[in-house]
Amino acid sequence: MGPATVQGVWRWRPRDGMQLVVWATCRGAGDTRGCLTSVARVEGERITLLGEDPAGWSIPAVSEGQGREELLVTGDDGRGDWRQLLRFEEESGGRVRFARRRYAGGM
Repeated sequence: MGPATVQGVWRWRPRDGMQLVVWATCRGAGDTRGCLTSVARVEGERITLLGEDPAGWSIPAVSEGQGREELLVTGDDGRGDWRQLLRFEEESGGRVRFARRRYAGGM
Protein backbone atom coordinates (compact mmCIF):
# COMPACT_ATOMS: atom_id res chain seq x y z
CA MET A 1 0.00 0.00 0.00
CA GLY A 2 2.98 2.31 0.43
CA PRO A 3 3.76 5.02 2.96
CA ALA A 4 1.22 7.53 4.22
CA THR A 5 1.58 11.00 2.74
CA VAL A 6 0.20 14.32 3.92
CA GLN A 7 -2.24 15.65 1.31
CA GLY A 8 -3.27 18.95 2.90
CA VAL A 9 -2.65 21.05 6.02
CA TRP A 10 -4.86 23.80 7.47
CA ARG A 11 -4.26 26.17 10.38
CA TRP A 12 -7.24 26.64 12.69
CA ARG A 13 -7.57 29.30 15.40
CA PRO A 14 -10.82 28.56 17.23
CA ARG A 15 -9.87 30.91 20.11
CA ASP A 16 -7.56 33.87 20.52
CA GLY A 17 -4.04 32.67 21.33
CA MET A 18 -4.77 29.06 20.36
CA GLN A 19 -3.47 27.36 17.26
CA LEU A 20 -4.65 23.99 16.00
CA VAL A 21 -3.44 22.20 12.91
CA VAL A 22 -5.73 20.02 10.78
CA TRP A 23 -4.24 17.71 8.17
CA ALA A 24 -5.27 14.98 5.75
CA THR A 25 -3.08 11.92 5.37
CA CYS A 26 -3.64 9.21 2.74
CA ARG A 27 -2.15 5.85 1.95
CA GLY A 28 -2.62 3.87 -1.27
CA ALA A 29 -4.11 4.98 -4.58
CA GLY A 30 -7.47 5.27 -6.34
CA ASP A 31 -10.50 3.67 -4.75
CA THR A 32 -8.27 1.51 -2.53
CA ARG A 33 -6.76 4.60 -0.93
CA GLY A 34 -7.47 5.23 2.75
CA CYS A 35 -7.43 8.77 4.14
CA LEU A 36 -7.55 10.20 7.64
CA THR A 37 -8.30 13.69 8.97
CA SER A 38 -6.33 14.61 12.11
CA VAL A 39 -6.27 17.58 14.50
CA ALA A 40 -3.51 18.64 16.90
CA ARG A 41 -2.83 21.52 19.26
CA VAL A 42 0.48 23.32 18.79
CA GLU A 43 2.05 24.99 21.83
CA GLY A 44 5.62 26.03 21.07
CA GLU A 45 7.53 22.81 20.36
CA ARG A 46 4.79 20.63 21.88
CA ILE A 47 2.19 18.99 19.61
CA THR A 48 -0.81 17.21 21.17
CA LEU A 49 -3.09 15.05 19.02
CA LEU A 50 -6.72 15.95 19.78
CA GLY A 51 -8.61 13.73 17.34
CA GLU A 52 -8.71 11.88 14.08
CA ASP A 53 -11.38 10.43 11.83
CA PRO A 54 -11.18 8.12 8.79
CA ALA A 55 -12.22 9.95 5.63
CA GLY A 56 -12.61 7.11 3.10
CA TRP A 57 -10.83 6.96 -0.22
CA SER A 58 -11.06 10.60 -1.30
CA ILE A 59 -8.75 13.29 0.00
CA PRO A 60 -10.83 15.33 2.45
CA ALA A 61 -11.16 19.09 2.08
CA VAL A 62 -11.47 21.51 4.98
CA SER A 63 -13.24 24.87 4.93
CA GLU A 64 -14.57 27.41 7.41
CA GLY A 65 -17.76 26.65 9.28
CA GLN A 66 -20.28 29.11 10.69
CA GLY A 67 -17.94 30.42 13.39
CA ARG A 68 -14.33 30.26 14.54
CA GLU A 69 -14.99 27.11 16.58
CA GLU A 70 -16.26 25.12 13.61
CA LEU A 71 -14.77 23.71 10.41
CA LEU A 72 -16.47 21.80 7.59
CA VAL A 73 -14.79 18.60 6.37
CA THR A 74 -15.98 17.17 3.03
CA GLY A 75 -15.13 14.04 1.08
CA ASP A 76 -16.37 10.84 -0.56
CA ASP A 77 -16.13 7.39 0.97
CA GLY A 78 -17.69 5.22 -1.73
CA ARG A 79 -21.24 5.72 -0.41
CA GLY A 80 -21.33 9.20 -1.86
CA ASP A 81 -20.31 12.77 -1.15
CA TRP A 82 -20.40 13.66 2.54
CA ARG A 83 -19.85 16.59 4.83
CA GLN A 84 -19.28 16.74 8.56
CA LEU A 85 -18.66 19.43 11.11
CA LEU A 86 -15.52 19.52 13.18
CA ARG A 87 -16.04 21.47 16.38
CA PHE A 88 -13.74 22.81 19.06
CA GLU A 89 -15.41 22.38 22.46
CA GLU A 90 -13.96 24.61 25.15
CA GLU A 91 -16.46 23.30 27.72
CA SER A 92 -15.08 19.77 27.37
CA GLY A 93 -11.53 20.78 28.19
CA GLY A 94 -10.57 22.03 24.75
CA ARG A 95 -11.35 18.86 22.83
CA VAL A 96 -12.44 18.52 19.23
CA ARG A 97 -15.40 16.50 18.01
CA PHE A 98 -16.13 15.18 14.55
CA ALA A 99 -19.90 15.25 14.04
CA ARG A 100 -21.79 12.51 12.22
CA ARG A 101 -21.39 12.54 8.45
CA ARG A 102 -24.22 13.86 6.32
CA TYR A 103 -24.46 12.39 2.84
CA ALA A 104 -25.71 14.25 -0.23
CA GLY A 105 -28.26 11.47 -0.82
CA GLY A 106 -29.59 11.67 2.73
CA MET A 107 -27.85 8.55 4.07
